[in-house]
Amino acid sequence: MNMVDNLSGPMASIASRVGADVSKMDALGATFGNVAKSGAVMQEMGSQITGAVLAPVEATFETRRAIGELASLGVKDLEAVENAARNFSDQWAGTTKADFISAAYDIKSGIASLSDEGVAQFTELSGLTAKATKSTIGEMTSLFATGYGIYKGYYDDLTDLEFGEMFSAGIARSVQQFKTDGSQMASAIQTLGASATTSNVPLEEQLSILGMLQATMSGSEAGTKYKAFLRSATKGGEALGLSFTDANNQLLSMPEILDLLRGKFGETMD
Repeated sequence: MNMVDNLSGPMASIASRVGADVSKMDALGATFGNVAKSGAVMQEMGSQITGAVLAPVEATFETRRAIGELASLGVKDLEAVENAARNFSDQWAGTTKADFISAAYDIKSGIASLSDEGVAQFTELSGLTAKATKSTIGEMTSLFATGYGIYKGYYDDLTDLEFGEMFSAGIARSVQQFKTDGSQMASAIQTLGASATTSNVPLEEQLSILGMLQATMSGSEAGTKYKAFLRSATKGGEALGLSFTDANNQLLSMPEILDLLRGKFGETMD
């Protein structure tokens, strides 16, 4: 008992010192944790700062790469295309200069006869049509290149720019009129191909038919159905005892064919 009494005093002092040291260790641990957290935040901020600094550099690299690709197609007036790209990207959010110039590459590769100025103008028309029809500039440039190959011969009296303006207006109007969108209309036209044009069906009639069909089916299905109709219309008319061709053996227009059907069967038919 005497020994315990003699030790109690020193032990209390030791416990007090140990407690103080533990408190200091806890404080140091908390500080270290805060430092570690701050380090993580600083690292994130550092990444953001680095990203912000490098973003313009990467964008410039992308633009240079796209310009190089365009030059490989023989385009000389690259400044005209780059200026058009800058103006478009400044005016319309969501399309970078590199996107525009890459689209110009697709236009030039699809329409080799376009002048350097024409490439810039066609790409701008494609971009505007994309914005008006809720599609991408890539989808529209692909459609414009395809559309040029399908329809330009039919409208040979129009310049390239006049044709581009007409095609742009037709696509935008169809999307507005028939409650579809640019992507679906592009699928419909690309699926249909030149089937209707070789039958001398004008663009406005093709767009109307494809647009109306999309009320009940997708764009690609509309193109498939319309192509099947064109392939079998003459034979189908003969089976019904009707002629769907004119004196030159050309397929009649869709309104004329519908009038013939209505004249024989009335408003409905089995």
